[in-house]
Amino acid sequence: MVNKNKALHPTDLYRKEQRKKEIKNNKSKRNQVKEIEEIKANPELALDKIKETEERERAHGPTERSGKRKEELQALYNGLKKKQKRDNEESERQARIASAKQKQEEAKMREQAAKELAMVPPPPPPRMMGMVPPPPPPRPQRAGGRRARAQASRGP
Repeated sequence: MVNKNKALHPTDLYRKEQRKKEIKNNKSKRNQVKEIEEIKANPELALDKIKETEERERAHGPTERSGKRKEELQALYNGLKKKQKRDNEESERQARIASAKQKQEEAKMREQAAKELAMVPPPPPPRMMGMVPPPPPPRPQRAGGRRARAQASRGP
């Protein structure tokens, strides 16, 4: 166990004080970051904080720090509102694009279905017992084939 009555070396005392100050600063920074994250999640909180600051100014008088704080909160609130507006416009634009694509795809599908229905061949005629279909027509002969040239080169 450490004896608390025991005096510390002056450099150790200085380090200990510096560490306390550092911990205090870190804590305040964490609280500020946490507060900003809460405001980003709900921008209306910024307006509440501004009202609280104004009430404090009325009660205790305006200070440089309170004025600066109000400006920061107002700027944060305005920035978040602009961002929300941009995000809403972007999501609406994306929704319009998606619905237009869906309509195009549906029209394409209907067109393909209509083509497929038009391309269906008629059913074959019913076959009767004993009837044989006619033979196919003869193929036309080509005029200048290999045989014709060979016969022409031999002579008559």
